[in-house]
Amino acid sequence: MHRITQLGVAAVVALAFLGGVALADTKASGPLGLPSIEVLTEKLTLTATQAKKVETIYEEYKDKAKDVEEKGDAKKKAEVRSEIVSKIKEICTSDQKQMLDQIVAENQKK
Repeated sequence: MHRITQLGVAAVVALAFLGGVALADTKASGPLGLPSIEVLTEKLTLTATQAKKVETIYEEYKDKAKDVEEKGDAKKKAEVRSEIVSKIKEICTSDQKQMLDQIVAENQKK
């Protein structure tokens, strides 16, 4: 009986860990210094669906952004950053697109 309890606890811990890994950190800055999902959600007043799509976009570009960062190619970094912003704009309203441009411009000044 004790062995079954240990296995049960181990399974619950494993599931909790794996479930936590699947959750993105919405407060962490986006790839290539782009604003966090939380900041975009707040400033653009994104819907839950839009925020989830931004999360997906950031996840899709995570490896590519990391590779560009490591290589230090400023031109390529700007290109990838622009690709990401373009993808985000695809899910935004016209007002959100304008605000996104302002947020990205402010972020680049920092």
